[in-house]
Amino acid sequence: MIRHEISVKYLYDITSEISEEGETKNELISSKMRTPINAILGFSNLLIEEKYSPLNNNQFEIVKNVKNTSELLLIMIIRLLDITKIDSGKHKFVKSKFSLNRTIDQVVSIFTPI
Repeated sequence: MIRHEISVKYLYDITSEISEEGETKNELISSKMRTPINAILGFSNLLIEEKYSPLNNNQFEIVKNVKNTSELLLIMIIRLLDITKIDSGKHKFVKSKFSLNRTIDQVVSIFTPI
């Protein structure tokens, strides 16, 4: 649970710094939140691919969980960017299909103890 509280707190702190201007919001969100998460995803991929050393099963599952959680956090950030576009009137809604089972599996994996 701590990892989610940290993520939510960080997200709250960053968004509280953001000015009311649309472009400034997008630039700040992109630089302060997307960049570190992309780095986590990159390093997670290197570990999963075992480029440097093999992982035991427990380590592999932990790294896979870090990667999956980071991907979901990145999606949340992208959605937050979409909200700022909606607020500024620059975003159009598009209907799209999604897998409810996959979404539920992702949520369950976030809250499954390591």
